[in-house]
Amino acid sequence: MMEVLVLIFGLLGVVLVAMLARRPMRRLLRQTPRTDIAQATGEQLTKFAGKVTFGETTLHAPLTGTPCVCYSLTIEGVDSENGGRPIDVNEGIPFWLNDGNTSISVHPLHFRIVPGGIAVTTLITQPNADSLDALHRSLERAADNGQHQAALALLRRGWSLRVREAIVSEGTTVAIHGYVEKRTDPTGAATMRITCPNDGPLLISDDPSTFS
Repeated sequence: MMEVLVLIFGLLGVVLVAMLARRPMRRLLRQTPRTDIAQATGEQLTKFAGKVTFGETTLHAPLTGTPCVCYSLTIEGVDSENGGRPIDVNEGIPFWLNDGNTSISVHPLHFRIVPGGIAVTTLITQPNADSLDALHRSLERAADNGQHQAALALLRRGWSLRVREAIVSEGTTVAIHGYVEKRTDPTGAATMRITCPNDGPLLISDDPSTFS
């Protein structure tokens, strides 16, 4: 019974911390007026809202294996002795956002997911749990390419872990706040894309209060 209570309070704790950390981001999304993609002028901070569609490639979230365009993963030790500093793994690929009339390319080079009903999975595991096998394999492949070594090292410590994964998948309606850049494609035609500003992350949220 005590172990169950520890797991419940641990889960509530990580949810509360995540909510508090994202309050300023959610506030910024709510306070910024939405712009129609067709009316974007470029070279400025802008907020769009629309549906996500895949670009040329697809990611698979490392914990659940779900196809997505970007994911955010947080790994940390459960108890105070092995808690340490949480390790974040964020990965995204270019995708399209369509507001019903026009589409724009989204490049999540540096981003934060601000979840409303967005797909979030929180897993609290015992040491070396089989439920982490897929995540372990994913991080090993990334480490072979020089990425996410710290997350893999934490996974290999044999601690009880809390793992939280948030994903943005195709068909999700989201608000996106970022910097709109003017580009020229190989044919010489002018295009635009939205990406992270120089001083902060691209923000992505499926909270309906951020759409207007």
